[in-house]
Amino acid sequence: MSLVKTWYSPQEAEGKFGVAKEKIMALAQEGLIRFESEEGEIVRINIDDLTLELGQLLDED
Repeated sequence: MSLVKTWYSPQEAEGKFGVAKEKIMALAQEGLIRFESEEGEIVRINIDDLTLELGQLLDED
């Protein structure tokens, strides 16, 4: 059992990382980060996946 929170709402992730919600949603829709949806709407994203993707984006610059 993990003691660290790994699933955040897109709004929480936006506040935690300072990345626009639209960018987070685009990464999820592209299949680059795992997400959970309810009624066709993304409600939670995996923060570990987001961290990895943001690291790769920074490495590309």
